[in-house]
Amino acid sequence: LRVLLPIVVALISVPIVCYALALFSSTIAWVMLAALLIVGLISPVISYLASTALSKEKSHLESHLTEELVNGIGAIKTLLVYQVNIRYQRSIASITKQYYGVRYRLVKINARLSAITFLLINLSALACLLLLLPQLSTGEVDSKSLVAVVLLVLVSFETVSSLPLALQLLPQSLASAQRLFAIIDKEIPTDIGVETVKHGDIQFENFTFSYPEKKTPSLLDINFTIKAGEKVAVIGASGAGKSTLVNLLMGFWPTGDALSSTECSSTADISNTTTKSNKGSISIAQCDLNLIARESLRQHIALMSQQGHIFEASISDNLRLAKHDATQEEMRQVCQIVNLIDFIDGLPKGFDTWLGTSGAGLSGGQAQRLQIAQLLLRSASVLILDEPTKGLDRHNEEQIMSNILAHIKQQQQSLLVITHKPLMLEKMDKIIVMEQGKIVAQGGHSQLLNSNDYYQKLLNYF
Repeated sequence: LRVLLPIVVALISVPIVCYALALFSSTIAWVMLAALLIVGLISPVISYLASTALSKEKSHLESHLTEELVNGIGAIKTLLVYQVNIRYQRSIASITKQYYGVRYRLVKINARLSAITFLLINLSALACLLLLLPQLSTGEVDSKSLVAVVLLVLVSFETVSSLPLALQLLPQSLASAQRLFAIIDKEIPTDIGVETVKHGDIQFENFTFSYPEKKTPSLLDINFTIKAGEKVAVIGASGAGKSTLVNLLMGFWPTGDALSSTECSSTADISNTTTKSNKGSISIAQCDLNLIARESLRQHIALMSQQGHIFEASISDNLRLAKHDATQEEMRQVCQIVNLIDFIDGLPKGFDTWLGTSGAGLSGGQAQRLQIAQLLLRSASVLILDEPTKGLDRHNEEQIMSNILAHIKQQQQSLLVITHKPLMLEKMDKIIVMEQGKIVAQGGHSQLLNSNDYYQKLLNYF
């Protein structure tokens, strides 16, 4: 609007003004048309040519400065801990200096064009006045009409005086629009699944997966099954492929070409969503994961990740993200499981207590337990816990895990845990040991402890 509206106003107003002036004098009308064209056409073109590069640079610096400020505010504690806050401030100051330098140069261009425009306005008013004086002396024009014409001349420039600035904003608007459309045009994977999840085993069969930007597979020839109601743990060093497994199960990435199944009626073509290096399948109750609607999948499988977020809202609002109609009794029950109920009952407002940004008001362990409670509140058939007891002391860890296992047994839920804690591993039905995208061992805790050197090495390391 800042670019288009002044142009539209000028196109409508200039003919009307010239027609009105022609009623008094055709000469005045032609003089005004020439002056308006200079101010409304030549001056904007000069402004556009002089400021195009500067306007694009200003838009880029604005974006860069905003990005740096947002990053700095979010990472303020890290900057202070590593004592690089002064260096970061200097970086911000440097960008700010460049930004205001560009703005100053644009202001100088505007000031010069404004001075030229102001001079033309006054010269035009003077010319019209001189042309009308002979008619005033002969009585063809009275003094009131003379004043009206001069005022009309002065006011008419208001319709075109904003055009130089409008064209100066055009490169900046185009640069901003280009960045915006780059985001809008970015391809978003389409959920082409139509099947509803059925309760059953989760099976990885000869599964290999590579991220589009990587040449080497993140997962290679993966084979394992999570039976309904089974408790399974995945252990491995950083980069072993544990997070990739979770992302695929949650439907955050397409898994590969869907395989036909007697349990699946859909024949959707999903080959265009995968890379050629992916092969094998992931299925739930013998139905390929890609054929399952993502909404249904995420009702069936619930995840508590290490990057979970506590919203700036009440405790009850955060819990009800998992189940919007959860009752007070249901919330109390899951908070009891994670040893959080005494803390909440001790707060003046209880479940209505307001939490700050990213869970401000809670300790790290309390925030972790609130996220576990949130997960337990969701009536999913499969729960995925990524390092659920990280940051908890041994007493809380042991009690909470015992409570969780009792709860999922009662609810007949399956459990997949990413963990390195021996206390949890002992309670699992099966442990999957991963190294560099491969499964190197599977079995129970005691079996692996006695037979697999790499498993022993991982436990000793962690």
